[in-house]
Amino acid sequence: VPSSQADNSTFICYSRRDAPFVTGLAARLEERGCPLWMDQRNLGPGDDWDRAIDAALAGCASLLIVLSPDAVRSGEVHGELRSALNQKKRIVPVLYRPCEIPRQLLSTQYLDASDTGQMTEALLDDLARALRGEAARGTLWKDARQAWSPLAFLGARLKTIGASTVGGLAVLGVTGLLAEASYARLLQIPFSVSA
Repeated sequence: VPSSQADNSTFICYSRRDAPFVTGLAARLEERGCPLWMDQRNLGPGDDWDRAIDAALAGCASLLIVLSPDAVRSGEVHGELRSALNQKKRIVPVLYRPCEIPRQLLSTQYLDASDTGQMTEALLDDLARALRGEAARGTLWKDARQAWSPLAFLGARLKTIGASTVGGLAVLGVTGLLAEASYARLLQIPFSVSA
């Protein structure tokens, strides 16, 4: 880690499967004056990965963790997060793709880009402020303690495609009743539906 970045840089923690999103995000944050450390940009030929990552984590001011199903399954991401937590670094999560938020981050506010997989200008500006340790807009940040559930995820997806959540849930309810009636008929069990 260059000494000029040792006190205020942000270490980017992510799954390699999310690299296209993360490299674009990094470029847009650097345009906003955020000094970043990212393995794909800062490691060179012959570098010892473990030593370089440990040094970068020790020297950074904050850790930007990009959350996705692949990230929460990654042992490397868990290790980097644990190291940053042990060193009491500021952790700034961005939800890229819907997933269960790691237990260690349940008391941490996060930015949600999962609706579109894109970071809007407002989200980017607020993220840059948060990485610099400045006050961010509270309305853009979400509470990780709100439990993720398949129903909430489905409601968000339906909103994204323009359907109302209520309408989507009604379709799910009717589908469930039809399936239940089919099973009842197949198993020859009496079935009745009341309004």
